[in-house]
Amino acid sequence: MDRKLKTVYLADVAVFGLFLFGHSINNTPIVWISIATGLPLSSYLVAKVPSRKQLEDSKAQRIYELESQLTKLLDEKSWNENLNSSQVEKLIKEKQELEQSLIAEKFELEQKLLGENNQKAAYHKELLQGRDAQIEQLKQQLNRETTKLKTEYSAMIANIETAHKVEIEQLQAEYSGVVAELSQQLEQAISVTEQIKEDADNKILAAQKLTEENNEIKQQLRYQAEQQELARRELSLEERRIHVELTNERALLQKQIDDGLVQNERLKNIIEVLEVEKQQLAEQVAEYHIMLFKEKCDDNYSVKMVQKLLLEADINTEFLTMEEKQDGKVTVIYLRPISAFNENKLKTVCDQLPGFLNLTRKPIIEVSKGRLEVRIDKRSDKEKALANRERLEKSLISIDDCVQKNLGFLVIGEPGSAKSTGALYIANAIINQELSQKGIDDLIEPDSAMLLAFDIHHSTSWDDAGIKVIDNPLDIYQQFKYLQTEYDNRKPGNKTNRLIIFFDEMAETLDRIEVAVAEKEGTKKAGSDAVSYIQNLYRSFGTGGRKKYINFVGMNHSYNVKALGIDGYYRNCFVSILLNDACRHYINTTTKHLPEGKKEQFWHWLELMSNRYIALATGAIDDRLLKHPTHHDYPQIKDGNPPKNLQPVKQLPLDIKLV
Repeated sequence: MDRKLKTVYLADVAVFGLFLFGHSINNTPIVWISIATGLPLSSYLVAKVPSRKQLEDSKAQRIYELESQLTKLLDEKSWNENLNSSQVEKLIKEKQELEQSLIAEKFELEQKLLGENNQKAAYHKELLQGRDAQIEQLKQQLNRETTKLKTEYSAMIANIETAHKVEIEQLQAEYSGVVAELSQQLEQAISVTEQIKEDADNKILAAQKLTEENNEIKQQLRYQAEQQELARRELSLEERRIHVELTNERALLQKQIDDGLVQNERLKNIIEVLEVEKQQLAEQVAEYHIMLFKEKCDDNYSVKMVQKLLLEADINTEFLTMEEKQDGKVTVIYLRPISAFNENKLKTVCDQLPGFLNLTRKPIIEVSKGRLEVRIDKRSDKEKALANRERLEKSLISIDDCVQKNLGFLVIGEPGSAKSTGALYIANAIINQELSQKGIDDLIEPDSAMLLAFDIHHSTSWDDAGIKVIDNPLDIYQQFKYLQTEYDNRKPGNKTNRLIIFFDEMAETLDRIEVAVAEKEGTKKAGSDAVSYIQNLYRSFGTGGRKKYINFVGMNHSYNVKALGIDGYYRNCFVSILLNDACRHYINTTTKHLPEGKKEQFWHWLELMSNRYIALATGAIDDRLLKHPTHHDYPQIKDGNPPKNLQPVKQLPLDIKLV
């Protein structure tokens, strides 16, 4: 094959390999580039490489030329042989003619001699003898010439045969070599042609398949475009219909609103009239009760009303004394029961008294030292809270009281509630708590700790405190795996250092980790498994971390502990610190199970600390009001208030494995 054709063939094979690679990775640009490059090369090879028929015709032409040359040589040999044989025959013929002429001449001479006289007979005889000798000499000479000619003819024939034999052998050898070479070239050409044909067929099939796929994709795209167009039109029609409906509904709602406003004004007027009537009725009821008991007793109306309602509840009493406190806003009536009674009926009396005495709060009736104490409090919630402020302040617990449980911590609060600084305050309290002798023996540095923070938002509070922060979701997941190893390696009896782990924005971080791991692994299950792994680990820190001196402090906006995996049993393994809005929401919605006195205490505290920093501890400890760790003394909540009473945390270098 020509070198140029070989180069083109190799280039075509390379392009075909590029086509297969592009098709395997579904890269359409590579596929089309390989097709655009490979088709001209294949076309050129198909045009330049001879076909089987052309090769057979070329071979037949070459054989024909060689046979023509051989025929020519054989004809030349035959001509030479014919030429030599004709010369020999001519010499033989000349010899025969000469012999015949000599015989005829001899015969004539003999006849002539017979006709002459005897005188000349001897002369003629002698002449004949001379002639016979001459004829004999001529015969010998003719034989010599004939032998010589035969020898020369044989030599010539041998030379011709030898010369032509070598040439014929050379021609035959050349013919055989040419035939073999042509056969080999023919086989190679046939193989190359078949390979090219096969490659071309493969490319054609691939191109056809790609064309079919492209047509199918185009058809699908066309169908999708049509569907999208139909959807767009339907959406447009739906939007128009909705717009029309909204317009009608808006007009209807506007009409209803106008009617509602008119009705509301009418109801307001009715309510005002009813309020006036209610006030008048209350005054009339009070006057009625005054008139009712005025003839019988001149004592206080409140005392008589209490005794009357108690009597209606089958509780007969005798008046002992009455005290007024808080500038007359709190009245305490002491009564002695005369007969046995059911204490459950006291609640019914408490429910009835506000309507008769025009009170906003139910009185409290208690049994103490064999007498009934009826406490009637006419103060507002604010006045009552202010009166109990000192007592409420003394009832507050501190973070130091919470760390004695030596469990995990959850700090819950909205942005700006000082969760991060609160977490640092907790870390200081953990480090500075009084240790047992075992703790002193187990810790290398009892008055310090290693600190590590997880925060996807990378709060500057950690940098200001010099704490190592990990903020990438995948890195946080990997670091938890390293912490699992650290947790497992801490064995009883091995001296170690305390490790405090801060985990900020827990719920959001878990969601980000789930998404990142699912994208990396390609399955949603991998993401949910990663979240479960992390939750199991920090639950272990909460339940068993105290034994291995690993303290966990988590931070989150919402008090939805179920979303964090810390509900049920695990909720009691963490001390939850609720700050500001989280504390208010918890008191208003979740403390209904508490005794009335404690609920009233919490509500009074909310009244006193309106728009101020407040806190509450729950979870592993009973619900207790807590002094805000760092912002309790501020008169109002305000962004930028620096923390108070926050000392630098005594840190140790991190000697654990880090990402």
